[in-house]
Amino acid sequence: FWETNINPDLINGWEIFKNDAIQFLKENNLNNSIAIGHSMGAVIILLIEIENPGTFKNIFLLDPVITSRLKSILYKKLLNIGLIDKFHPMIKRTNSKKMQYSDKKEIYTNYRRKNIFSKLSDENLNTYIDSIIQHEPDCIRIKLSKQWENAIYRNGSINDYSIWENINNINIPSYVIAPKDGEFGHFNYGKQLKKKNKNFLNL
Repeated sequence: FWETNINPDLINGWEIFKNDAIQFLKENNLNNSIAIGHSMGAVIILLIEIENPGTFKNIFLLDPVITSRLKSILYKKLLNIGLIDKFHPMIKRTNSKKMQYSDKKEIYTNYRRKNIFSKLSDENLNTYIDSIIQHEPDCIRIKLSKQWENAIYRNGSINDYSIWENINNINIPSYVIAPKDGEFGHFNYGKQLKKKNKNFLNL
């Protein structure tokens, strides 16, 4: 959430996030380590291990947000012709997101109604809310940038086709943990990875 000179609207794919993770691994000498990633982080782990087999000893992918090959091609075409923001459901949802509240109680009431938070305890929901807000003199503001969030959704599926094409490059024990159902299931084909690679197991 920190300030940066990078313009998220100019990002192409998730290379910037993958390269950041690779740099972190090198700086901390994390060779042959166990990788655990959730959602976008799980996909970044896949990209790294496909490109550099043997980077990790095991990988655990928690609800990886990966689309089908067909959707990956479709979203890439929409991106190329400048229509991705109009048709991508997550971008449309982000653009309608409320970012300013009168107090924390209002945020809690709003978030408690959402399906994605329905199984969170009150304590954990409040912890999450505390992590994404900043207090201002006359309001509380969500500090997650819509611009960055849209950039992530806009470019996320570009890499998915390549993942499906190269998934067999992964030769280490790999585990996928995904919910039986959920409101983001439209983008979750993680459970199908085991159909393409015998090293993948669903937990």
